[in-house]
Amino acid sequence: MKQPKRVNEFVGRVGLRVNRWINRHPRLATALRGAALRVSILQGFFRSRVLRRPVVHVIGDSHAKVFKGEEPFVVHRLGRATAYNLRKEKSTTKSRERLMKTVRYVDGERDSIVMVFGEIDCRIHIYDKHMESGGERSVEDLIDATVSSYGEVLETLSGMGFDLYVHGVPAPVRAGNENLFDSRYYAAPGVRSYIYREFNERLKEHCRAHGYPYIDIYSRIADAEGFMKPEYVADRIHPNKKVLEFVRPQIHGSR
Repeated sequence: MKQPKRVNEFVGRVGLRVNRWINRHPRLATALRGAALRVSILQGFFRSRVLRRPVVHVIGDSHAKVFKGEEPFVVHRLGRATAYNLRKEKSTTKSRERLMKTVRYVDGERDSIVMVFGEIDCRIHIYDKHMESGGERSVEDLIDATVSSYGEVLETLSGMGFDLYVHGVPAPVRAGNENLFDSRYYAAPGVRSYIYREFNERLKEHCRAHGYPYIDIYSRIADAEGFMKPEYVADRIHPNKKVLEFVRPQIHGSR
């Protein structure tokens, strides 16, 4: 048991350094993300349009990486994209533009799309905006606003005729209580656990109301206090590939 703990601590330290490097070099980081996205778009285009094999395009933040190297998935990471800002034109992460560029090359008749957004909102932005308002904007109202904003994007993609899935947000890691992004405000563990749980419940209800298949990961990996069970932990933020055991069966064509 000691070795995994040391490994997780090492990965966490490396992740912290990478995040701080990104904060110091935002333009270079953006350029690198753009180059990586172009590669994944070409990869998906080749598999689907040239080899004529069905592809499941996983589009999202860093939590999409759990699908990397797995068939029939192609991962398109949009950087530090948030669910709230995904609908906005010309955001700092350019997530909207990158999303629309990615789906332009998705075969609507053969392929599927899995959307993986919201964890950054839960971990950082919802509580940050709550504190920034001096408590006037409640956490619950901010969760609803985030789900509503994200819902506009889902509606757009659904209207384009894509076979669309919405991936829920994983539970927070108990040992990941460090403020890795040096945010102005960072919620206590219990508050973050509450935010993650409420966000998932409200996103699930939104998907149910609009007919989007919802991939429930939270209820499978959260313990009684709302934190990620140790067997699913990859690092201080992300789950490991063990989650694919129950995620795959929820996606048509990926079994």
